[in-house]
Amino acid sequence: HLLAQLSADEKRYDEALYWAFRTLLIDRFHAPTLMLMALVYLERGDPSHARELLQHAIFNNPRAPEAHLYLSMAHRALGNPDQAERSKDRAVRIARAHADEWASTDLLPVERPRIGLAKD
Repeated sequence: HLLAQLSADEKRYDEALYWAFRTLLIDRFHAPTLMLMALVYLERGDPSHARELLQHAIFNNPRAPEAHLYLSMAHRALGNPDQAERSKDRAVRIARAHADEWASTDLLPVERPRIGLAKD
């Protein structure tokens, strides 16, 4: 997946898709790779293919807000503003739920940590 991401970042889309397909040979349900491929297809002007990949990514990881946000982009490119808005709203709800879950865990410090050595 990393090689696909690096290639996509440098706009080498054929190479990005090659590495993404290789990743899917190992794990055909890898939602981050499906999302990356969808973004490549969106960039190439193929929102229909992007939508299909994003629907698979959401099936595999329905709590990934970015998948819903990217699906919103595909719907908008396909001329479906109502579906785009619903997907965007779903992305925001999921992201807020994640933030609430994260804030309610003991993983976040309750008070600011002390820096440096304590003085006697």
